[in-house]
Amino acid sequence: MLPIGINYGAGLHQWDITNAQFAVFSRRANIAAIFYSPVMCLIKLAILFQLASLFAPIKSRMYWVICALSTLTIMFYLACMIFRILQCIPREKIWNPSVPGTCINSTAGILSSAIVNTISDFLLLVLPLDTIWRLQMPQSKKWQVSAVFATGLFGCICSIMRLMASIDLINNGDATYMLTTVSLWCDAEITSAIVCCCLPVLPQFYRKHVASVVSSVRSRLRSSTAGPSTYGAGFSPRASAMVGANGKIPGHILQTKETYLELKESVSKDSENLKESGAIPRGW
Repeated sequence: MLPIGINYGAGLHQWDITNAQFAVFSRRANIAAIFYSPVMCLIKLAILFQLASLFAPIKSRMYWVICALSTLTIMFYLACMIFRILQCIPREKIWNPSVPGTCINSTAGILSSAIVNTISDFLLLVLPLDTIWRLQMPQSKKWQVSAVFATGLFGCICSIMRLMASIDLINNGDATYMLTTVSLWCDAEITSAIVCCCLPVLPQFYRKHVASVVSSVRSRLRSSTAGPSTYGAGFSPRASAMVGANGKIPGHILQTKETYLELKESVSKDSENLKESGAIPRGW
C-alpha cells in the first residue's frame, strides 16, 4: 500500500493532510485490502498443496485435515474480499463520508480478519512439524527438516504484530498513520509466506539446476587454466581434445601433422626460389 499512498498521506497524521489527499488514500487503501485477500489465499493454498504432496500422498488423516483447511482458507478470504468490496454502498462513501449511503462496521471486520489470519498461520506452522516428528528418521535429520519449515515462525510473528497494529488502529482512529504500520506488517507477512513456500523445494532445485551449472563452470575454468599436456604442445585446444585415453596422441594424428608441416616447408622453399628467379615479384 505504501507505494500507492506515499504521496497522499501514508505515514502522516490524518489532521496533517487535506481532505482530497485523505480521499485518495482511503480509496487506494481499500483497493490494496481487496487484493490482499486473494494474494494471501493463493499463497496459503500453495503451502497446503505442498504439504499434501510431501506428507499426505494417500488419503490419510493428514490429507483430510489439509482439505478442510484449504476449504476454510478459500471461504475466509473470499468473505474478506467481499467485505472490502461491499464495505459501503455506494462504494464512493468509503473514501467520501459525505456521500449518502450505508456502511458496514469495519472495526469488527478488521479485528476478526487479523485474528483468524493469525490462527491460520500458526496452524500452517504446526501441521508439518507434528508430522515430521512422527516420521522414522534420525533425530538430526528431523531437526534439519523442522528448521526449514520453522521459518514460518517469522510469518506468525508478523501476523501477531499486524493484529496489534490493527487494535491500535481501532483505538486510535488515525487512519493514515496507523494503517501504514498495518500495511508494513502485511507486506512482511506476505513476503515470509512466499519464502516459506519456496524453501522446501530449494535443495531439489539446487541439485537439478544450479549444481550442474556450477560444475560446468568449474570444469571450464580448470580446462582454461590447465597447462599444455606432454603430447599436446603446439596443438590447438581442438586438437588437444583428440588425445587418447592413455594420454598420448594417436599415430595417425601425429603423421597428419608431420605431413602438413613438411608440405608447408616445401611450399615456403618453392616460393622463395620463385622470388629469387624473378618469376614472382618481391613483396607478394
